[in-house]
Order: sequence, then C-alpha cells, then structure tokens
Amino acid sequence: MISERKFTYAAAIWFISLLLFAEGCSNTFTVTPTTSLMDALKNRGAVPLSSQNPYLAANMLVSKEIERSPEFKGFVRHQGAPKAIEVVKQLLKPTILRLYYPASRQYFQMEQRGETWIISGPFEIPDSGMKLLDRIIEKTPSPPALLADLSKSKSRQRASNAERPEKLRSHFPPVTPSTLQVARLAKKPLTQVGKPSAEERKIALIKSLQTKSVETAEQTPKGDIVHYVTYNGETLIMISRWYTHDWRNVGKLARINKLKHPNLLEIGDMIIIPSYLVKSTVRLTKEAVDKLKTVH
Repeated sequence: MISERKFTYAAAIWFISLLLFAEGCSNTFTVTPTTSLMDALKNRGAVPLSSQNPYLAANMLVSKEIERSPEFKGFVRHQGAPKAIEVVKQLLKPTILRLYYPASRQYFQMEQRGETWIISGPFEIPDSGMKLLDRIIEKTPSPPALLADLSKSKSRQRASNAERPEKLRSHFPPVTPSTLQVARLAKKPLTQVGKPSAEERKIALIKSLQTKSVETAEQTPKGDIVHYVTYNGETLIMISRWYTHDWRNVGKLARINKLKHPNLLEIGDMIIIPSYLVKSTVRLTKEAVDKLKTVH
C-alpha cells in the first residue's frame, strides 16, 4: 500500500515537472521570422548596426522585429534605433536581446516570451562596456539604416485603410501612391483648416527667432549641443523645443542628463543635447526665453 502511494506521488511529481518543462520549452523555442538571425548573432557579444548597409545581420534583425512585433516597433519609434545589439541564448531560458544607446550610456533588455517582448530598463552601461562600444560602433550621428518603416503617417494611413468597408478592398498588390494622389489626400476644404495649435505657434516663433540670431551654442567635437541654464524661466521643455523643435524629446534629454527633477532646472545646470536630436545650433537667448514664456 505504501509503495503504491509512493509510486502515485512520484508519478504526479513527474507529470507536473513535464508540464513545467513543456511550458518552458514553449517560451524558449518559439520560432519567429527572426529565429535564424537570432541564432547567427547569439552569444557573440555586442554587434554594431550600420548606418549605410541595412542588409547586415544586426540591421536586418532590428528591421524584421519592427515589422513583426508591435511592442518592438513602438519601443524603437519612441527610443530610436540602437547603435548596437546583443543576443543572449541559453538552454531552456528565454532569449535575451539587449539594445545599446552609448550616447546616453544606457541599454534596454528585452526578454522573449512566446511571440512577445518583455522590455525592461534603462540600465547604465558600465565603463568597460562603453570602451568596448566605442571601439566597435560607427563614429557618425547618422541613425542605423533600416528597411522597416517607422513613420507615423504611414501607420495612420494603414489604419484608415483598415477601417474602409470590405467592398472597397482590392486583391491587387498595393501600388505606391503617386504625387498627385498624395496631393489629393492632403487637400482639405478651406472650412476645415483650423488655426495653428499652441505647439505649432511656439515652433513657428522659435524658427523665426533662430533665423534672426547669429549666436551659436557650444558644441562638442561629436556635434552634441552643450547648453547652460542661464536665465530664469528656462525649462527642459523649452530647451527641447528650441534645439530639437519637438517638446516630446524632453524625456530623452532627462534620461541622457540623468535629471532626477527635470522640471526644476537651476541656473548653471548643464544640459547635453545629442547631435542626432539637434535641429538648430542657435543659442537660446534671454530674448527668446522671455518671448517663449508669453506664448500659450
């Protein structure tokens, strides 16, 4: 009787272990369109992306994941394409993909769970890692060359196409719209053209002020802007608008400059604006600060 109980108990433990093993395998051995590229790059350390050749393995992996995974595409659209990636694969463990951003000394880690990426970070790149990346990545502000399309306008166009009635869908291969078609899509009746938004007015004012100024901001040899907070009323959003023409880069600037309280800048604070975000090298002046504070 006791031996039968032991056998039943052992069988139950074996069955549970088998289920856990099967679940682990389902997460570990998921086959996706990028599996072969993952295998080619696995456990090779950091691999740089090229700014000129989108057909290199690392570039292709990023491009294909952008096309395959909504999480990956959204992340790269928000954070930008990495300068280098690293694939880590171990037996019975999920695939790990690390994306390196040396300009901000940060990397993000993605863990593959089935067909989904679980993203964590940012983490600081240690000094030894920075030295390695400095040796292998391209010394250019140009972003990596990717075959995937990250433009929001085309995403919106695809979304609007998906909302059309079924009878309007065509079974013919998609044709690139001509210039005439694009112009027609962009045209609106005059009654639908609204007033510029507050953000558009601010950017228009910034560009106008920049064309009238001859003062240039301090730059590093790599083309990064070095801005010093000099006047009362300067904010990180204002600095982001002035140098990058986009307030939404404020989050990147806060991370790059390791600002614990980005809304509380003090006179003398130094803000680095990486070259890949820079749209203007004109220095932010007191006149500009005073005028921008009045635009709502």
